[in-house]
Amino acid sequence: MSNDPHIYQVRLSEDSGATFLLRWRGRQEGPYTAAVIESKLAANQIGMLHEISNNGQWVTLRKHFA
Repeated sequence: MSNDPHIYQVRLSEDSGATFLLRWRGRQEGPYTAAVIESKLAANQIGMLHEISNNGQWVTLRKHFA
């Protein structure tokens, strides 16, 4: 991960078949593959405060990658 707090270089999963749900302010999106989520982060279309479904629980992307 970069030292710049505004630039995130993250990896969700090496399993290209895995899919994830995203949620922001109660609006759910997806399912998305790890590659799509990573590209959305890189393009600043989503941020680290978006939530991701992680084993049936919602956590922020920031917490997911911590």
